[in-house]
Amino acid sequence: MQKSKLSVMKKLFLFALIVMAVQAMAQFVPNPYSPTRIGDFTIQNGKIYYIKEVGMPFSPEKYAEQLLLKNTPNEAIKVNLTMKEGVKGTFTNYPLDWASTGFKLKKLEPFLLMPFNATFEIEKQTHGYVLKVTNIWFNDSNAKRNLTLEDIVGAKGGNVFSKEKQEVRSLSILNMNLNEVFLPRMTF
Repeated sequence: MQKSKLSVMKKLFLFALIVMAVQAMAQFVPNPYSPTRIGDFTIQNGKIYYIKEVGMPFSPEKYAEQLLLKNTPNEAIKVNLTMKEGVKGTFTNYPLDWASTGFKLKKLEPFLLMPFNATFEIEKQTHGYVLKVTNIWFNDSNAKRNLTLEDIVGAKGGNVFSKEKQEVRSLSILNMNLNEVFLPRMTF
């Protein structure tokens, strides 16, 4: 009787220890969902922005050349202005590369298959540059309308991101695509 009581006490102690260890470790595991930030996307005053700070040397002229090398046959990336402080441009009917993300077609939100449109600005900083993509929308030719990113992944009046798993995944895929376009494989 004494041994079984001791055995039960040991098991309870080990269980409590494991629970405490899991709780302690949980604080170090990043949560992929934040009400106002997912990846490099932030939501401010109902508008969604892709903002990324890059600590690498930056030459606006060379950066603009590199961006145009990544262009599609329909010339979806347009550099509208290059100045010593940075670069401004647009995406027009840019096809997203969802296949390289490893997700199957049936797991994707339909808007990821639509042409991507946005404006971008790359601003030179003292130790690198800041990328900012705004006015993000998708051309839904079937419904003959445009879908803004805010309409797709916004919640509670557009002031926070939706918690829906597919929408969080979609933002991750869009984040990967923008990183692929904007982040250099070499120093500019």
